Amino acid sequence: MAVGAYTSASGRFLPFADRWHNGQWKLLSTPAVRNQRFTVFQGVSCPSATRCVAVGNTEDNTRGRFFHAFAEIWSAGKWRVATLRRPPSFFLGVSCPAVNRCFAAGATFPSKTTFARPLIERWGGTRWVAQDPVRTSAPRSGDVLAHVSCVSPSHCEAVGYSFVPGASHSDRTLAELWTGHRWKLQTTVNP
Repeated sequence: MAVGAYTSASGRFLPFADRWHNGQWKLLSTPAVRNQRFTVFQGVSCPSATRCVAVGNTEDNTRGRFFHAFAEIWSAGKWRVATLRRPPSFFLGVSCPAVNRCFAAGATFPSKTTFARPLIERWGGTRWVAQDPVRTSAPRSGDVLAHVSCVSPSHCEAVGYSFVPGASHSDRTLAELWTGHRWKLQTTVNP
């Protein structure tokens, strides 16, 4: 399964998904999230040949134009929207180590005066539940998790970057390990 976004003739960003099957790619019908200016897939994970989870972000029609993290599930040959998170937030990556267990990573912005905080949510088969990733300490109070990879439901790695808000060239690598019970910040190497 491959996912992404395209620009329609009217200029809207819309999601797309292609499935490799029987030696060829087939374009699948993917729903855009209702009442949103655009819908963009950022990542996909398929725990089986008949089930996939794609994540991304939308932008709403309000004056503030907030981003919303969302997820869609492909099952029984079609995509359906599984969740739309309150703004402002976005998902960039997803990993599904089991059919009913997925982890999505990204960032959230709890208030207009708060910078990016890491966002990880876990799918347990019926709903998404927010996790508690570790936040870096000041002055690196901005954190974004861009990718997540899980080899089992109790062992995942999420990576991204932390930064000093308002400072140029302050990005540093960020890595967190899921132990099955909690997320742990890991020491990383920076150039």
